[in-house]
Amino acid sequence: MTLIDINKALENLKMSKKIFHSEADFQFSLAWELQKILPNAKIRLEYCPIFDKDMHIDIYVIDGEQSFPIELKYKTRKIEQPIDGEQYKLKNQGAQDIGRFDFLFDIHRIEKAKALDPKFKAGYAIMLTNDSLYWKRPSSKETVDAAFRIHEGKTVVGKLSWTENAGNGTTKGRNPFELQGEYHMSWLPYSSLNTNCGDFKYCLIEVI
Repeated sequence: MTLIDINKALENLKMSKKIFHSEADFQFSLAWELQKILPNAKIRLEYCPIFDKDMHIDIYVIDGEQSFPIELKYKTRKIEQPIDGEQYKLKNQGAQDIGRFDFLFDIHRIEKAKALDPKFKAGYAIMLTNDSLYWKRPSSKETVDAAFRIHEGKTVVGKLSWTENAGNGTTKGRNPFELQGEYHMSWLPYSSLNTNCGDFKYCLIEVI
């Protein structure tokens, strides 16, 4: 049993914030909620750990002698309208193949933190999105990102690679990698707005 309850933080957060302007907005809002749950913890954003000067962790929680790295992804479909008194202008980000890779690579990065950080207790990768292409099972298995699929019920494990016909624009800077653990993809409801593409879901992966 870990000392940080990400599910509780997300449950609390969605009572006050149904939608976010950007990934940075999501990052700050979640960090603020975690600080309320853990008032004595140190919460750091874009943290560069001593064990890897090239790594930047979205949210790094230090609670006593234990650390909890958290990586976030916020992928959107277009929404342009006022919601709860604020004007939102979310873009169609697309590029789901790259989005899937980046989310799974976040898990890989947390596994690296686990191996190198002596204070590591548990780490979390979270994707929040209103793009159903992330959580829906694909109709075709013959896609360049087949290994990186993260739809509901998918289990991801081992070495992950693009297919041979993946374009350079997709694979540039995104090399194959191997996950040490086995991770089951489960998508939970976050919010439902009265607009097109208004259903937000999140996938939360714990690395222990």
